[in-house]
Amino acid sequence: MRRTLQILLLSSGLPLLSQCSDAGVCALSHAPSTPQNRLSLTWQVGRSGSPDDLTFQALKLEGRFQVGTRTSVLAVLPFGRVSGPLGSTTGLGDAILALEHRLFEGAWGRFSAQMGARFATGQDDAEGLPQRYQVGLGSTDPLVGIRFDAADWDIGLGYQRASSRSGNTFQPLKRGNDFLLHAGIRGRLGRYPASLRALVIQRLGKSDIRLADGSLQTLPDSDRLQVNLVGGLAIPLSETWGMEGRLALPLLKRPDNTDGLKRALSLEWGISYRF
Repeated sequence: MRRTLQILLLSSGLPLLSQCSDAGVCALSHAPSTPQNRLSLTWQVGRSGSPDDLTFQALKLEGRFQVGTRTSVLAVLPFGRVSGPLGSTTGLGDAILALEHRLFEGAWGRFSAQMGARFATGQDDAEGLPQRYQVGLGSTDPLVGIRFDAADWDIGLGYQRASSRSGNTFQPLKRGNDFLLHAGIRGRLGRYPASLRALVIQRLGKSDIRLADGSLQTLPDSDRLQVNLVGGLAIPLSETWGMEGRLALPLLKRPDNTDGLKRALSLEWGISYRF
């Protein structure tokens, strides 16, 4: 594993990375590494690539809090900016709140159930720009999942239901639902904790937009399978503080970017506090 992590994390050490272009379901793959409460602040910079030529920036506050001995709560609150040839938007993005409960636990590992939602707290019709420029998707989407965690690996399934059409005037978008399969291994890269994770996202149906005459236009290739490899590296600063980063390399990616979720290049790095 160490050699694999070195290849992924070090040979790709450019400050421009790809990331999981999901609508929120990938949050279910974030495993609690310890039973402690945790807060992190992460800065993300990315680009969509051609032909949209969009630049994404976000400051993301994430917290995981233990509620009793078997339950934890994950909360994510992003503040973002999207800019491109047509203009820019800035504001609070869509918040994520998820609950994870350990159903069974033993020396072999733990089996957990997850449920939550991505909430429509971000604007989806700012500045009269298309949906891909918006910091919010315009719908509150339920999330459910299950996962199994062993000592140094994990595997899980997730599902996100796109509950409604966005309120974007230019492109009223209805996304397809998403299915997630994720698996990961954990170890060390030298003296630093590291991880390697595979994310497989299948959109269960094509997305569509409502045209001015009320008809629906189906978006070709909007249900393509996505496969990403994600490397993570943590640098402890003290018993409670640490720095961490993620690098994701797409093996298969969805060409359609009407929803603004595609990332061709991005950087994610942040600081965390455990208490």
